[in-house]
Amino acid sequence: MKSIHVQLMALIGAFALSTLVAAETGTGYSINVKGDPKTMADGSTVQETAADDIWLITNQPEGFASEMVASCSGVWVMSAEYSNMGSTFRCVARDADGDGYVSVGHISGADWSGCVISMSGGWGKYTGAKGNATCQVSGPFAGADTGAYTWAGKWDLPK
Repeated sequence: MKSIHVQLMALIGAFALSTLVAAETGTGYSINVKGDPKTMADGSTVQETAADDIWLITNQPEGFASEMVASCSGVWVMSAEYSNMGSTFRCVARDADGDGYVSVGHISGADWSGCVISMSGGWGKYTGAKGNATCQVSGPFAGADTGAYTWAGKWDLPK
């Protein structure tokens, strides 16, 4: 029994040493947001967008970027009063070395709350990364073709 306990503790220790965990917060700025809204028969609006984003990230481990660029697309479904009826987005983010990952998310709340993001599909130093975060959309920051948002979460990366 003691042998099993020692082996289990060694396995847990090896796993802990083989995973890098990073708590992260960030702010994203979308520029050149393109997409024409389509008004539906019931008065709701569907807008598919594409944008170039700049991400400023805090709490990154050494060797990981605090600034990234991302190509993002989304589908935004809004009522006639512009409350959220279910929106989703995808971003492909890259750092200055060309390493990066894909993140996907959705917003469930009618008041634009309930924003969540999952990270997967990394390459380069982000290979094998998995992560989750909550996010908050804050709207345009410099005109109709811009947007801003924040997030907080964590990601795990095998070493």
